[in-house]
Amino acid sequence: MSLTSFSEAVIDTFERLQKWNGPIPGFFRFMTLMAFDQMIRAYRKGVLDVAILEVGMGGLYDATNVIEDPQVTAIASIAMEHVKSLGPTMGDIAFHKAGIAKKNVPLISVPQPVEAVEVIAKTAGSVGAKLEFVESLSQELPNSLNINLDGSHQYINAALAVRIVRRWWEGNGTQHNTQEDVIAAALRNTFWPGRHQVYHTGNCSWYLDGAHTVESIKYSLKWFRSHRSRLRKSILAFHVSHDRPFDKLLEPILLVRDLFDEVYFVKPTSPMDTIEQQNDMLLHEQMVDYWKRLTGQTATPITTTAFCGTIQSAQILVVGSLYLVGDVMRILNAPVFSGRGDENIESSRI
Repeated sequence: MSLTSFSEAVIDTFERLQKWNGPIPGFFRFMTLMAFDQMIRAYRKGVLDVAILEVGMGGLYDATNVIEDPQVTAIASIAMEHVKSLGPTMGDIAFHKAGIAKKNVPLISVPQPVEAVEVIAKTAGSVGAKLEFVESLSQELPNSLNINLDGSHQYINAALAVRIVRRWWEGNGTQHNTQEDVIAAALRNTFWPGRHQVYHTGNCSWYLDGAHTVESIKYSLKWFRSHRSRLRKSILAFHVSHDRPFDKLLEPILLVRDLFDEVYFVKPTSPMDTIEQQNDMLLHEQMVDYWKRLTGQTATPITTTAFCGTIQSAQILVVGSLYLVGDVMRILNAPVFSGRGDENIESSRI
């Protein structure tokens, strides 16, 4: 969808909601409503083959969870996130995640903690969903284990994606055993902007990863460590939204703080209102104090624009927030699509 088409869709959706005379929904619900409208239009034009919906938070009460008879549903790795909204335990979060289960519809999950498995199984059983678990990519695609994403966790994600596609094919009467080469090629050519993406500008190498859970940040640090040069300055650019526990997300970074010569807490350009911006400013002050108290080292609070204009020669890990990664990509004009012939684009395996 082009930027022009996207802008037109936003304006059209807003104007139609105004005519409805009801309350204007919040950002995520507004965008979800707009997405549904665009998908329906595309379907009517005959240009939509499949719609893939990713929940925003949880699942049970999420704005995307209004499809009564999807062809397949799936749950990726569950982490301790959004605890203020979903609950303080793994079981609480799993309950919300499993809320997407539908009667007689496959519910596919990657391996989960025991507490989460019990809740998912109970929920699936109560609604009559067809629960199944994927184990490994080798099980799903034994003849091709080459994927264009770094990190061992991406292999189980790929296995989940392959199983989803197969169940969708089955629902459409497609013989998926004839499509192995198609799946293998898709995995080899996968490009995920802002996740384990490397982008070069002048003397800087930007390691962009929107990881925003404890486990995903651990993977991100491992990825950065394996690619960085010991001969170059290493910089951490970190941000976390105010509804997430920054102390928990900083724990894996504190364990390897010697990786970085400099640490910046970077505030992205915010589309939020003044109160949200004030919360972000307060959060960054708290993170700076927290970092100094635990490490004795000084971290610098800074805006994305100032940060990108300050760094001259370094390798920079940008992590903790998709908002931050997106803002850095916008300022650097980093590519968001593969296959553009851009010499600066580099996946983690190229």
